[in-house]
Amino acid sequence: MFKKVRTLRIVNLSFIVSFLIFLVVCSNLGKPKHSLWIQSLFVIGNLPLSDTNKEKNDPPTTGIQSEYEIHSMKPNILIEDESFEIIGNNLMKSLDADILGSGTNKYITYLETSDTKLIGHINRCPSVPIEIITGNSEIGFQKQFFPCLGSFPYSLRSFILDLNQPLPNMSPVTSDTSLEFLSNLGEIQFEINRSLPVGMSFDQKTGIISGIPLQTTNNEFLSFIVYAKLKDSPEVKIKTFFTLIVLTNEEKSNRTCRSISPSSTCNGPSPHTCTNASKCFYSQMACIKDPKCGF
Repeated sequence: MFKKVRTLRIVNLSFIVSFLIFLVVCSNLGKPKHSLWIQSLFVIGNLPLSDTNKEKNDPPTTGIQSEYEIHSMKPNILIEDESFEIIGNNLMKSLDADILGSGTNKYITYLETSDTKLIGHINRCPSVPIEIITGNSEIGFQKQFFPCLGSFPYSLRSFILDLNQPLPNMSPVTSDTSLEFLSNLGEIQFEINRSLPVGMSFDQKTGIISGIPLQTTNNEFLSFIVYAKLKDSPEVKIKTFFTLIVLTNEEKSNRTCRSISPSSTCNGPSPHTCTNASKCFYSQMACIKDPKCGF
């Protein structure tokens, strides 16, 4: 009985030794000595299910993007008709890649270009937020989205006002996308670039223009710029343009375009003129567009 037990133990021990030798031999075939297969058995259970660090730390490897790095871009919110700055490495290569998204190069004018810095001017915002990959091999890479805010409209682009008469609705269109986005960032206030005619007032909280104009604009359209900006960060601002003219009844009549009969000196397809003009126009549209005529 004891002999059988001893024989069984010897057989088991021989089997274990043979298995260990087999593992050592297999682990060294085609493998470097510093990465033993036996060691991997002990660490495989500790490997993460997905290598999230690889996605964060590996640089972009598609096309020309692997040749440059963007370390930072500011401001975080891009504004139409304003400038922005990009800092990084090999940035001259990025210009060929259209780094701010497909087609956005046609909306942007670069004012300064070097391998370490780009300064651009946004002529017009693209229809979607700008997406770029920022970071470096040390801190990792990440996708960032930069919204671009354009101008906002007033209820009209051009206001024709009667002297001594209450104003019509003159207010910003609050449903505008850019104005709504700015409002979601914090309290906003409005600012106008020049004084309004006597009798008219401007509300900085709402941007609404009200009152009764008591002064004409001398038969001329005046141009105004209104800014909407964050109260706590006034550098974040968007703007709009509009024109207005204040007229007496006589001035309004003198600007009115009327058709006239063709003559040897005015033989257009639809000749027009107005009292303020000393000439005729070949069409009603040409008369309306003249600074002294039309509205």
